[in-house]
Amino acid sequence: MFDDLLRQLKKIEGTQHVPIQMSIDDQAYLDRRCPAEECGAAFKVLLDDWKEKVPDDQAWCAICGEMDDPHDFNTPDQVRQIRDQAIAHVSGQLDQAFRAARKLTTHAGFITMTWSYKPGARPMVVLAEAAPLMSQLSACEACGCRYASVGAAFFCPACGHNSARTTFTGALATVLGLMDLADRMPSILDDRDAAADAARHLAEDSLVRVWSSFQRLAEATYAAHPASSATPARRNAFQNLEASDALWRGAIGKTYSDFLLPDEHRDLVRLVQARHILVHQDGIVDADYVAKSGDTRYAVGQRLVVASVEVRRLAELTEKLAAAIAGHQGGRGSRCAADGGAMRTDDQW
Repeated sequence: MFDDLLRQLKKIEGTQHVPIQMSIDDQAYLDRRCPAEECGAAFKVLLDDWKEKVPDDQAWCAICGEMDDPHDFNTPDQVRQIRDQAIAHVSGQLDQAFRAARKLTTHAGFITMTWSYKPGARPMVVLAEAAPLMSQLSACEACGCRYASVGAAFFCPACGHNSARTTFTGALATVLGLMDLADRMPSILDDRDAAADAARHLAEDSLVRVWSSFQRLAEATYAAHPASSATPARRNAFQNLEASDALWRGAIGKTYSDFLLPDEHRDLVRLVQARHILVHQDGIVDADYVAKSGDTRYAVGQRLVVASVEVRRLAELTEKLAAAIAGHQGGRGSRCAADGGAMRTDDQW
């Protein structure tokens, strides 16, 4: 009896290839998650491109540029799906082996042995619902891989190419579309309070997104400049206006105030400080905000209110700065910022 069972089990020894069904969304995009602890960002890649364009030994995070084994980009839900489907596959093989080997009764002298086997319940594989298609679609200029993200994604998951300018332009288009939606909220939702709250959240998130997108563009542009070799930018230097000005002054002899009118620069300072308060103070105004922004509309302890018009203003100002810096860079003969290297990101001021 046991020899028969062992023969059946021998048949399922060794490496096996288990077919795994993965969840994709309605547009055939596959969920991915950055394996880097300091990032952990979620993004999506068109399933066909993930299979055909991503190398077997490496893939890149679309948000921070982390390079790792493609299997390490599975989301926690996908890891559970893979585990459950593998267990289901092996359980089925074990069921067959025990059924084929079992003999109801074996006699050996005065000993009678009865063997019984009741197959356990095989795990039911329930595929998780795919999340809605992320709002910003991208296509790599180098290899054509198509991917999607919430907010700006600068790095191609298949080849790591960084197209900072194209992604920044796409981020602004996405944000302006969201502001149109925010303005329409009162006509979409019957509840006036709910409409105002939804519009506020959209505006706050979009303000943060605009500056973060411009920050990544500035990082890539500066990294492409020869001055960056002598004076490397510290991590997240381009979140801070004073640090940004110091770096640009050394690289191109200009600061943001040289590219903007006085009232534009005042708005830039105020809106960047507002972004800082939203990210680090949950929108609660402190004395530092009042002093740096010059915004006398708020007292310390009040909560900042961001409207769609302010998001549009920051988008306008960053677009103007991006064009001015690109034009100045071109005049100095530096190489294109779209080839900037991969950089990890976080959100420290």
